[in-house]
Amino acid sequence: MINNQLSKIDKKLHKLIENCDDYKIKNDIFQSIPGVSNVVAFSLLSNMPELGYITNKEAAALVGVAPINRESGSYEGKPMIHVGQLQLLVTGETEPCFKIDLVHTGLYGALNNFKAGVTCKVLNDADIQIGDTIHITEQLTLF
Repeated sequence: MINNQLSKIDKKLHKLIENCDDYKIKNDIFQSIPGVSNVVAFSLLSNMPELGYITNKEAAALVGVAPINRESGSYEGKPMIHVGQLQLLVTGETEPCFKIDLVHTGLYGALNNFKAGVTCKVLNDADIQIGDTIHITEQLTLF
């Protein structure tokens, strides 16, 4: 029963995408990336329709992965990324390297000039696993 419902939803989403030239083009681009399925493409189309109209840094900020310092008055914050128990202190911005294709073939080309990476200092020794939660906080330095 649930598979039938999922199939119907999948067909409706395909039909909606086929009827919108902008979504059809974006869907084709997303699905040309190795490992990107209908689910990922549909999620990107529905949750980030701005893709293609905003800059790479705006997209990173929209999904909450841009390194943004929130500084005010009596303290200066430094962005930190937490992946499970691992703590990373953001030290700067970087551009993707062609070597990322060694990790996942076609990823460098798929990023299409996306330049919103960060360099980090590892603050603790921890193992990370698929499914670990990821969140960004600030390490505060009080004056």
